[in-house]
Order: sequence, then C-alpha cells, then structure tokens
Amino acid sequence: MDAKQFQLLLKTINEQQKILLDVFSKKFQMQRQNDSSTSKSDNYVNITPFEEFESRREKFSFYLKRFENYCLMKSIVNAEKKAQLLCTSIGSAHYNNLAVAWSGKVSGSVEL
Repeated sequence: MDAKQFQLLLKTINEQQKILLDVFSKKFQMQRQNDSSTSKSDNYVNITPFEEFESRREKFSFYLKRFENYCLMKSIVNAEKKAQLLCTSIGSAHYNNLAVAWSGKVSGSVEL
C-alpha cells in the first residue's frame, strides 16, 4: 500500500467514524427523551428491596439511616414509595409488628 492509498484509507475510516458517532448521538438523544418522558412511577419497577432488618446486628435508627441513603441512591423521593419499600424490606417478623402497631394500615399509608 502506497502513501496515497493509505491516506485514502484513513480518510474513509474517519468518515465512517463520523457517521457512526452521528448515529449513536441521535440514538442517545432519542433515548434520553424517552427516559425523561417516562413517568417516575415506571422507574420504581427496577428497585430491589433493601436488606432485611436484623435487630441483633444494628439499631433500627442506623438501619433507617442506611435505608434513607439507599433511597437517595435510587432517587426515591416520594414518601409513599419509601414507606412501601421499607415495609417490603424490613422482613416478615418486623412487618407483622408494624401491622399490629398500626392496626393493619401498613402497605403504603405509613409515612417515614
């Protein structure tokens, strides 16, 4: 391959890269628009429960601080969603205690 052919090859590669970058840029912009138009309630679908509370390992106040940090990391700001996540995360024994304390009003009506 002589110098002229090599220059032509480099030019072709650069043009192809520009085309690919344009395509990816447009797809990325479309994806961002779709993500921003998705309602926030759809974003909660992919959130896994926080770890179960174990009273032998830590105080509940520390557990709540870690839970709040988890919610911040997952961008959960809605108090009702936080309460629901906490209820599904604390474990069955603690959930039962909470249900008794709140006379059966647990699932989403408890505010943190």
